[in-house]
Amino acid sequence: MAARRAEDLGAALDAFVAAATRQRAAAAAAHEGLTANDLLALSHVQQADSVRPAQLAQRLLLTAGGTAGVIRRLVAAGLVERSAAPANHRDVRLRVTPDGRALLAAQAAERDAELNRTAPRLRGEMVALLSRLTVLAERRADATAEHVAQAIDPARGVPSPVLWG
Repeated sequence: MAARRAEDLGAALDAFVAAATRQRAAAAAAHEGLTANDLLALSHVQQADSVRPAQLAQRLLLTAGGTAGVIRRLVAAGLVERSAAPANHRDVRLRVTPDGRALLAAQAAERDAELNRTAPRLRGEMVALLSRLTVLAERRADATAEHVAQAIDPARGVPSPVLWG
């Protein structure tokens, strides 16, 4: 039961971090005149160095049409370039341009600066939260130990038939 609660807490924290990341990405993208998907696509193309549009669609979980719109905006902004393979002109690859790399580097620098500004406050809040959780866990452990101690039949040293709750 405690393991399940820890999993639930972990899942809630993961969801919170993901939502905060999406919100930050959307704000950063809007500042640049892009969408959050545009910025995410730009990041994926940079990580892959070179990617096919179909691979990008799969990675972003977008339709072919949605991906085409993202690519069109990134190309128009000069952040991504399309290139055809010499052997097969239908094999289109996407690559990040120097302007795209500069934009991603600036976004990363802004994110790092924000984390450095907020880390001391967040660290204090996290320590306080973990301290409170530790106290609650210790109280629960003490209550469980007391319940078990009361349930043991002193004559036999084994638990008597009780309902565990």
